[in-house]
Amino acid sequence: IITAATSSSEPLRQAMQLTRKRGRVVVVGAVGMSVDRSPFYEKEIDLKISCSYGPGRYDPGYEAEGRDYPYAFVRWTENRNMQAYLQLIADGRLDLDWLTRDECVIDAAPEAYARLRQPENRPMAIVLRYAADTPAAALDTSLTVRHSVTVSDGRIRVGLIGAGAFATDMHLPNIAKLSSRYVLSAVASHDGVRAKSAAVKFGASRVTTEPSGVISADDIDMVLITTRHDSHAELAVRALEAGKSVFLEKPLALNRKDMRRVIEAAQTSGRPFTVGFNRRFSPLVDRIRELTDKRTAPMIIDYQMNAGLLPSDHWTQTSVGGGRNIGEACHIYDLFTCLTGAKVRRVQADTIGATGTSQRQNGNFVAVISFDDGSVCTLTYTGMGSKRHPKEQMRVYCDESVIVLDDYRQMRVYGREIRSLKLRQQDKGHLAHLRAFADHSTADSPYVIPLWQLVQATEISFEVEDRMAGSITEMPPARG
Repeated sequence: IITAATSSSEPLRQAMQLTRKRGRVVVVGAVGMSVDRSPFYEKEIDLKISCSYGPGRYDPGYEAEGRDYPYAFVRWTENRNMQAYLQLIADGRLDLDWLTRDECVIDAAPEAYARLRQPENRPMAIVLRYAADTPAAALDTSLTVRHSVTVSDGRIRVGLIGAGAFATDMHLPNIAKLSSRYVLSAVASHDGVRAKSAAVKFGASRVTTEPSGVISADDIDMVLITTRHDSHAELAVRALEAGKSVFLEKPLALNRKDMRRVIEAAQTSGRPFTVGFNRRFSPLVDRIRELTDKRTAPMIIDYQMNAGLLPSDHWTQTSVGGGRNIGEACHIYDLFTCLTGAKVRRVQADTIGATGTSQRQNGNFVAVISFDDGSVCTLTYTGMGSKRHPKEQMRVYCDESVIVLDDYRQMRVYGREIRSLKLRQQDKGHLAHLRAFADHSTADSPYVIPLWQLVQATEISFEVEDRMAGSITEMPPARG
């Protein structure tokens, strides 16, 4: 058993020499792993690497969500190891006093580190002691990246909360493209390194690891929230109550209670507010709206989302993300609301049966939404399709014509003398949504998407979730 800490591979090499034929070498410490094949081969030695703390380490289901391993199958888990260790200390069977015999005041820390580096008679540990009357310093969670520039040209000063891949790959480049309308002032992320990287790349003057550093800042006009879904509602409410405009990535909330809190905060504040339902802002969807706004009859809309397979433990599949229906299909419910312009009358949904861990029921379903104007919209959402097939397709049946949208790249019209439209690249409306939000920030209406439509799209996702939860029923046996 190797418990050394060195970059050298010598401890492992010596262990191979000392171990009997068909023996076992267990590496607990951190040592070099560059060794010859011969000792393993000649002695048929097993090499095992011990994971720190024990079973459960690096398992998000165990560490973050509290799913324990059965005692009969895994005796010494990460937590049980720690419980046993603490019990040894409580019983006085583990003596740690010798580790704390050497002390020095914090001002003498350089000398303490020098003692730890001396080749002989160096202590195992030194406790750094603060003076009893020394006040605790407040933790500074912000960092100035560059001198802030005073903005007096009417541009919207943006504070980003959540510097994940979507924000840095989509929203921040779009804000840079709209530099005549927006300026990025601050970036907040629990990962300070990622926040600083985004700030340096896109010109923010300040980074912080605390959302409050953005929400309460006087030099922020608009808060862009792109965190994981379970924090959306709380951060939106705080930002609205602080008097900020809010651009909240979808979903609006993961449950009805939080949705109502956000809506009440938006109505009370009167500040511009929107949710990232960008597909309605696609130029191809704009054209479809032009073609259907003067329709003489209800529509049938058939939407297929070939969403692709995600691991069952992906964060969007957990309570953090709310599942794929609430977390992503809400985009399509908003699109249905946008195209019909009508209130929902009825929601129906059905899902596949349980298929093990690879396919979630709320990631493979069909939802049918009926509207007050008589229109019927259907969403087929699945993770079981091929990646070679387009991700999103829509067919609109209306007034003896069919309009086909192919993955926000092309639109074809059948039954009318209208030319097809094909974009140079896919455009789901992200840039146009930000541009429209800037326009509404100075307009009389604070909502670039009507508030009732934001609520309706979100409420549909909750209704679909409810229907799926009760959709697996057995049909009575056929007679005759």
